[in-house]
Formats: sequence, structure tokens, C-alpha cells
Amino acid sequence: MRRAAIAELNRIRSLDEADRAPAIQRLMRRYAITAYGATAVANLSGEAWLRFVQSHGGTGFSGTNGNRFLAAAFGKAASTSDSDWSSAAEAFIRHRPPRVRAT
Repeated sequence: MRRAAIAELNRIRSLDEADRAPAIQRLMRRYAITAYGATAVANLSGEAWLRFVQSHGGTGFSGTNGNRFLAAAFGKAASTSDSDWSSAAEAFIRHRPPRVRAT
């Protein structure tokens, strides 16, 4: 799961600038649902989503950087630089999620 997400992130890094933030956002969301479960992640949005990402290794999405990322991911910012975003997304993906016990 983690290797596939990193491979996808590397592919995303080669996309046009306008396409990167939405692609990173979708990848992080899919990864989080797989790693942490839909119950913990699916309903999160905006600031709640950013807090979740930050608390699970994506500290590069804190403050204005996180807000700029969300704006760009949802088409509200025209020109952005995402070098920090892809690094922050990689840190989030590489962060070890807690083991989920089967019940």
C-alpha cells in the first residue's frame, strides 16, 4: 500500500502545476481511507482534514501552507508552488499508521 502510494506520488510530481494539488489531495485521501479506515477519515474536510493529516505525519500542511494546498486542490488558487506539498504528502504517506486489530 505505502509503496504504491509513493510510486503514484512520484508520477504526480511530473504533472502540470495546475493538476498536482488535486492529484495529491485525491491520493492522500485514498491512502488515508485505506490506512486508517473510512470511519476515521471519510467525513473529514477542510480544517478537520488538515488536522488529521498533520497529526499523522503531514506536518508540512500546517498553517497557511495547508490552507493554500486545500485552495489549490479544489481549484480556488491559480498559480502555486507545490514542492512543499509533495514532500509533506510523502511524509504523511511514510508515517506509520496504527495497526488495526481484526475483531
